[in-house]
Amino acid sequence: MVVFKVRSSSTQNAEGRQILNYWRAISKYAKSEDEQENKEAFLAKQFSKLHYVDPDSVLSHYLLKKPIKSDIPVTSKPIFPFRYNLSQKAALEQALKSTISIIEGPPGTGKTQTILNILANLAVKQGKKVAVVSGNNAAVLNVQGKMERQGYHFFVASLGNQENKKKFFANLPKWDVSEWSSELSEDELNAKLQDLDQRIQRLMELDREKAKLMEKLSAYLLEQDHCRRSG
Repeated sequence: MVVFKVRSSSTQNAEGRQILNYWRAISKYAKSEDEQENKEAFLAKQFSKLHYVDPDSVLSHYLLKKPIKSDIPVTSKPIFPFRYNLSQKAALEQALKSTISIIEGPPGTGKTQTILNILANLAVKQGKKVAVVSGNNAAVLNVQGKMERQGYHFFVASLGNQENKKKFFANLPKWDVSEWSSELSEDELNAKLQDLDQRIQRLMELDREKAKLMEKLSAYLLEQDHCRRSG
């Protein structure tokens, strides 16, 4: 028996609908520099298509002023196909439990690596579809390029515009998965991953402790040198 669940749109709420209508009204004035004056603004066009707001979405939480969830149950251990450190691991684990996450940091601190591991967990472990969006194409292409270089090109599709969509679906690739099978069962693989994760976690903790001790040693040696020079 097939059971269908009817989900009401958050736009049925009067206050939420009022906010959305306000955004829709002002969106026609939000044109980028390269948009032509006599054409409909891209943002206005997107708002004209927005008729349904999923009650579990971040937009719904914003419109209805509901608190962001940060206790979403995670049923399986995360995987880390890309390099990471302890702070990146904590960020990933928090992201998987939260409706929305903000990861900040200067260039070179591993934000993209964290995003890649989040994508892998959502797509592989949870079987979800993930949209990667950005204010510029370079950031999206950076994520796509790193996925492809690590052999995860079969997860990625560039669907940013109608031309890309048509091109992708007209030439759907056929991947050879004959060598993807494993002699181990899924439970055995998960147990092995968990064991490796615990070992790596311990090594990272030791490495962090070593760095702290080296920093202290450097400070002591500097103080010792200062005392010798002044004494």
